[in-house]
Amino acid sequence: MTKTRAAGSPLLFDLPFTADPTRLDNPGIGLARVVALSGRETTFTAEVTVLDVADHRLIRSGVELAHRVIEGRGDWYLRAPDWQPLLPAERIEPFAVGDLPSDIADLVMPFRRRGALGPVAAISVERQTFELRAAEGTEPLGRLQDDRVTVRRGGVTTARYRETTIDPVGGLTTKQRSWLTGVLVDAGGTQVDGFPNLATRLGTPATGLTDYPEPRPITERSSFESFVEAVLAGRLRELIIADLTARAEGAEAVGRVRSVAAGLRGDLNGMSAALEPDWLADLDEELDWLLSALDGAGVNDERVRSVLRRERYLRLLDLLVSAVRGPRVDTDVADLPAAETLTGLLSEAVHKLVKDAAGLESRSQPVDWTTAALSAEEVGRIDSLARIVVAKKDRRAARKLRRVIELLTEATAEAEAADEAQRQARFAAPSEAFELGRAHQRHRQRQAAAREGFFEAWAKVSKSGKVS
Repeated sequence: MTKTRAAGSPLLFDLPFTADPTRLDNPGIGLARVVALSGRETTFTAEVTVLDVADHRLIRSGVELAHRVIEGRGDWYLRAPDWQPLLPAERIEPFAVGDLPSDIADLVMPFRRRGALGPVAAISVERQTFELRAAEGTEPLGRLQDDRVTVRRGGVTTARYRETTIDPVGGLTTKQRSWLTGVLVDAGGTQVDGFPNLATRLGTPATGLTDYPEPRPITERSSFESFVEAVLAGRLRELIIADLTARAEGAEAVGRVRSVAAGLRGDLNGMSAALEPDWLADLDEELDWLLSALDGAGVNDERVRSVLRRERYLRLLDLLVSAVRGPRVDTDVADLPAAETLTGLLSEAVHKLVKDAAGLESRSQPVDWTTAALSAEEVGRIDSLARIVVAKKDRRAARKLRRVIELLTEATAEAEAADEAQRQARFAAPSEAFELGRAHQRHRQRQAAAREGFFEAWAKVSKSGKVS
């Protein structure tokens, strides 16, 4: 840090609760006057009720929610600097008759989920603010804010502390800063780089781990269980970010929620052979519901938000939080290296695709094409996961099949679109039925082209040598 930056930075002190510093004025160095400020924003006594779920899941995830009363006037307080710009660094709304304002309740919903909000701590804050001024003029050289804080939990005082900040708003000299530091240190204060956060002040369980952690770094030597945990943590983090974005922007962000949910479902299905079946089935069912519900929401903002407020969606978040903490992995592979396990899963998936693709011909039944397409999707999902920890040479077979996978997937998608157009035409008015008929024909043409492309791509792969 340069001297210029240091000279302009605030001075922070952890001061004994009952300390009584000597006078802070010193005309000899230009600190001629100390002026006490008044007003609700500068000098007050506040009673703060911190709201959270019993396990403190909001605070653990960096979200502070409280009701404050200052000079008889109440307000709601939300602070979440770690989640900017999705959540406000600080938001204050006047208290009115009734419960938590609906907009704030909606913002904290993904963090509380199905947990009931209630008071978890009562905090009393006594704040005094002073301005340090020169002999002439009214502009302050610095501003001193002194907070005495008492924390009570269950009616019992659990912490008392004092935080004193000197902000050189007008530019304190090095000599003035040094002298003020000496005065506060002599009074028993300790200069610090930063004050502890609310979680630290409250103690357990507020100091526990967040429900939405950043994924831990993974290497080829990491255990498969650690790999699954990291994949789930990354997807859950993406889902919460997409959720908060959708709550603010509505349908413009619904595609992002849908994309993350589909990606998470694909990741889980890609690892399905090494996961506990019942646990996986529960997650898959809830993700399937979410995707279907979002498809039904269309482009209506309120319907999208409605999906994200439903009990079933909040249950899905609970399931995913639990999944990150303890993924249900097959005990036979849980402790094996992730690279080894994924290489094995990919090899099995490639072998099945080769078998299914080799049996296809122009007269094959639709079910055979669908089976091959599902095998192709499986290879694609596992390959996408494997590339995180598996070397290219060990994914060579899957990479050779990339074009085959694309064409099989495309052919099946066009076949499904053609069937859907035909189904809709049965119930449509004549003019709409005509257009649906043309759409059906276009999808069939694209399906035929994709199948022809598949046979060409498969012939090249087969001719080039083994792919499994």
